[in-house]
Amino acid sequence: MNMDTAAKTLNVHTDIKTAQIEELICNDYRKSKTWSNSPTSAHVTTFAEGLIKSVYDRRHLYKAVRVGERTFEVHYIGDPNKVGSQQDLLLEHEKEDQFRDVPLPLFERVRTVTIDEDGTMYCECCKFEATGLFCEQQVATADCICEALEQSPFEGFTEKDVAVRWLSAFLHLAYKDSTPAHIQTMLHHLAIHDIAGPKFKKDIPASLPIQSPSPKLSALDRLKNYSRDGIDLEKIDGMFCSTFTPSSMNGGQAELDEIFQQMFDEMQNVHTPATDILFENAISNSALPEVASVGARAALRPLMETTFVLADKVGPDGMKKVEDTFKELNAWFNERLRGDSGKRQAPPEDPRYVAMTQESYDGTAKRICNTYRMP
Repeated sequence: MNMDTAAKTLNVHTDIKTAQIEELICNDYRKSKTWSNSPTSAHVTTFAEGLIKSVYDRRHLYKAVRVGERTFEVHYIGDPNKVGSQQDLLLEHEKEDQFRDVPLPLFERVRTVTIDEDGTMYCECCKFEATGLFCEQQVATADCICEALEQSPFEGFTEKDVAVRWLSAFLHLAYKDSTPAHIQTMLHHLAIHDIAGPKFKKDIPASLPIQSPSPKLSALDRLKNYSRDGIDLEKIDGMFCSTFTPSSMNGGQAELDEIFQQMFDEMQNVHTPATDILFENAISNSALPEVASVGARAALRPLMETTFVLADKVGPDGMKKVEDTFKELNAWFNERLRGDSGKRQAPPEDPRYVAMTQESYDGTAKRICNTYRMP
């Protein structure tokens, strides 16, 4: 297959894949999703709606508490209908139960959700900033406000509360040649001026009480599958943390170099006698190869190139010296390889035969293949 045929084949495969993707986008744009009844189901792609549905399915696992004028804390409470111990309710994800008896630490987290004056919601988990979709904590906060307004349950966010890239209309029409110019302009404007988060369009009622926020606990105090008394941080090597903020652009570099030097000195002293013994045992038990697997041509190529360059600079005497050295090396190699077998034959005296190599032929073919006998 030549290059032209290969390029045409790749182009055909690309066109087929593009057509398949366009068909999927067209189906998302034209058909509604009967398996979901959320307000976004008719406007976003199938993949996005699947992610949104999973958020709504988990909304009952979270409970929001008002801790400020426009600030809420969201706690994971687990499934109240699930029969289990209190420890089961602490596990934020059901699949984490399989890690309870392994060394992986699990932490209890409390997320903070804030609502701006215009209703834009922000969550500490930063899911919307990362994916363009709202999170369970934002939905739980909306549920809490709707319950206080006696308008529960919360019906859900609309397609205006997700990033533009998830809208099926945007994928289908935004940059299509057949789309009218004014529609392309509007969709392009939405893409470059995307929303910062979902908007909750209802006012927070004054009847919703403001509670005291949860204390800010360290990671050690938020462990769920370890006892705080059973952990000694002093026994953990290398746990150093340094925070540096340069005071100025000019004088900050010298101070930064000093910080780096201090961290380097600390890292040199973190090893313990047990670590040294372990390293020595690892070196002693390692099987280092005695002979390198790389060939002589690859290993000695830099040396050979240097030899040829120097020979050219010296001139004819340098070339003669290299030639004599190579002949001496070949004689030594043949002597080592021949041993006592005496396979090597004397060079022919007939001047019509010119030896292209000094190696003797060790093959089994009947015909003469060695250049040693080649006229």
